[in-house]
Amino acid sequence: MNLGLSRVFTAPPDEEVPMLHAQFAIVRETTEVILQRLEGLPPSERAKLLGACARDCVEETTHWSQSPPRPRDLEVFAKRLFVLHVEITKLERLAGCPGSANSRSRGTSGWTS
Repeated sequence: MNLGLSRVFTAPPDEEVPMLHAQFAIVRETTEVILQRLEGLPPSERAKLLGACARDCVEETTHWSQSPPRPRDLEVFAKRLFVLHVEITKLERLAGCPGSANSRSRGTSGWTS
């Protein structure tokens, strides 16, 4: 499935540096949010595994300054972050964490499960 992320994450050569900084900012913000959400979960093996995956994402991005990722690598990376988000949301729902879908009144968001 092509989400069109390569078009979002690429720029003409003369715009690559600012685009790369924007990519770093998006990735940093996303991984920071993921790590914060993990801190709010009760301790579990699944939460520890997801935390390790999130920290791996942070580690991977530290190498981007020496060797910027290719568009395909960015697409794969974005999918990893999305999967982390979905898995954390599942844990939040199971735990009944504040702000999760389970902790809200049914029928107010328009989403059904």
